[in-house]
Amino acid sequence: MPASPVPAKTFTADSLAVRVYATHDDLAADAASLTHEFLQQTLAAQGHAAAILASAASQVRFLAALTGLPGLDW
Repeated sequence: MPASPVPAKTFTADSLAVRVYATHDDLAADAASLTHEFLQQTLAAQGHAAAILASAASQVRFLAALTGLPGLDW
């Protein structure tokens, strides 16, 4: 799997970790990578996983990046 994009800036607002990316594509790729890793860990631990994913136009890049990563049987 290719390396995830590195955030251009990170900080904490109250207790929320915030990541800022240079492009929408970088944001989508890193979010997809984090989601993919979480789903794989959940599948390994529990044998099943469920997710609710948005399908709005703003999520197209994320969904394309996520479903393009190997190792999950969609």
